[in-house]
Amino acid sequence: METAGAKTGVRVPSLDGLRGVAVLSVVAYHLGVVGSASGFYGLSIFFTLSGFLITNLLLREFEATHNVSFRRFYVRRGLRLLPALMATVAAYVLVVALADGWSDGLRHALAAAGVSLSYVANFVVAFSHFGSPLNHVWSLAQEEQFYVLWPPLLVWALRRGVDAAHILWLLLAGFVVSAGWRAWLTAAHVRSLRVEFGPDTRAGEMLIGCAVAVAVVYWSRDVGAEAQRRLRIASTAAALVLAGHLFVTGLGYRYALAAGFTVVPIATATVIGACVLGVDGPVGAALRFPVLRWFGRISYGLYLIHYPVFIGLHKTGLTGARLVVVEAVLAVALAALSFYVIEQPFLRLKERVARPPQETASRSPQSSIYD
Repeated sequence: METAGAKTGVRVPSLDGLRGVAVLSVVAYHLGVVGSASGFYGLSIFFTLSGFLITNLLLREFEATHNVSFRRFYVRRGLRLLPALMATVAAYVLVVALADGWSDGLRHALAAAGVSLSYVANFVVAFSHFGSPLNHVWSLAQEEQFYVLWPPLLVWALRRGVDAAHILWLLLAGFVVSAGWRAWLTAAHVRSLRVEFGPDTRAGEMLIGCAVAVAVVYWSRDVGAEAQRRLRIASTAAALVLAGHLFVTGLGYRYALAAGFTVVPIATATVIGACVLGVDGPVGAALRFPVLRWFGRISYGLYLIHYPVFIGLHKTGLTGARLVVVEAVLAVALAALSFYVIEQPFLRLKERVARPPQETASRSPQSSIYD
């Protein structure tokens, strides 16, 4: 079976919906209105999506051109990710400056800005006690480090004729090693922030997404009717697993560190595979709900903006349901403004200045988890 989403880069609407679920779970967690671990698992979904989408993009370009333009790849990443990040960081520093003037608070804000824009926040949070309203950009640092390391490694292997099956098994082995290492550190009572934010302990969530991309690009045409039926059933079960992890409050923090960050990526990878192969059934129908897809489209800005907004509003004296409503409305409004005013012009520029030489290799509007 050959599918458009698998091989041609045509947008898969259900993946937008999955992104919408992920970002809404993170926002709801920071609002304090859902289960105690939903924000952790929302990011886990993002990581697996990113591994899939970036690897799918690279593999399709290599199949079309027998090469990958790293200049074009990194220009596209920069045009997609930097404008909204820089606007958010600048707005945060400006608000602190207006509120506090030149003070220790502003110096701390400038330090936080430097950490954010240099994409080292995951190391800082994992291995120090530095905290700020921009700490949530640790996930962007994890992504950027992935962008730096994985594409050259993948292309190096492809240019040397490494078999796709070997790449797949290496990715799955990396997932197992990362998961096992994280579980061991948790059992050894290593500092929890080190385990949660370490680049090594969270790498597996992206690696399994990469593995799904390899499987889809090289073997999707061989998926028969019986395998499709089984994958449809598996994706339904996986969606229930994801729902349980996102919304069941009994799953605690240590469970997330020891096992949750292993279970959720496996379930996410299953849903992604079913969606891209067009055998997602009721799961895909739910994920294609227009509101979820819209939140998926604005997810990058919403993720960036919501946390500093929430922290700032907590200082206004608002409490209870009124605070939650104001936080939610303001965060969504600012995210929509970011998407339509800041991000969209750069997305159009990205398509003009960094278009791949063959259209077949260019039609992935989902080249990052935040697109």
